[in-house]
Amino acid sequence: MQPLISPVDHETRRSSFQRAEDSRPSENTPLIHRFPSNQTRERHLPTIIIVGFLLGILLSGLVIGIYLLVLQSDSENILPPVEDTITLFAGSRTKESESLRLSTEEDIVFIQQTDTRQCDNLTDCAELLRNVMVDSGTLPYSFLVSPRGLIFEALGWKRSPLILAFIGNFTDTTPPGLQVEAAKKFMTSAVNQHRLSPEFAAIGRNSTYYPKKLFDALSALPQWTQASAN
Repeated sequence: MQPLISPVDHETRRSSFQRAEDSRPSENTPLIHRFPSNQTRERHLPTIIIVGFLLGILLSGLVIGIYLLVLQSDSENILPPVEDTITLFAGSRTKESESLRLSTEEDIVFIQQTDTRQCDNLTDCAELLRNVMVDSGTLPYSFLVSPRGLIFEALGWKRSPLILAFIGNFTDTTPPGLQVEAAKKFMTSAVNQHRLSPEFAAIGRNSTYYPKKLFDALSALPQWTQASAN
């Protein structure tokens, strides 16, 4: 009669049971491998490269955007040269006006406001001044200064007296610094080019509304005199 369990089977079962016990997790078995295998690193390498490339593009775009904003801000704070005045009327610069500016020097500059809203840029200012001309039938100024420091030529130098108008209403609002500095630069350049007498007087002129803040901003000019009635 054969035994129910042979020695060979008993040893085999014992070995299998021992291997199963060894494969079970114990307190000493780490839950997470501390270091990934080389195969795992190689598998994630393309993803890391792509993510790094996209981050580089994003950072480059951010830097370029900031740089463009800085350039735009600086360009808005640069006064245009007085020689680059913007002509509103095609016939404002004629041979007669050219000979007049060479043979005479103005000794008075009347300064007043346009009693209109302010304007932001070249297109906006040109449209505003065209509308004023259409509504009133005239634009009785020699030159105009925008809040951004642009100089517009209306009647130019061919009519006397010289009238320099600030675009806007400055009864209760102080004119922007760019506008005031552009007006000062314009008058200084006109003196250097013998269009204004070195002893010229800048006289504030009333319009529909009294431009108190404008006159206050210009009162420190050495050429400034008491405002005159319109």
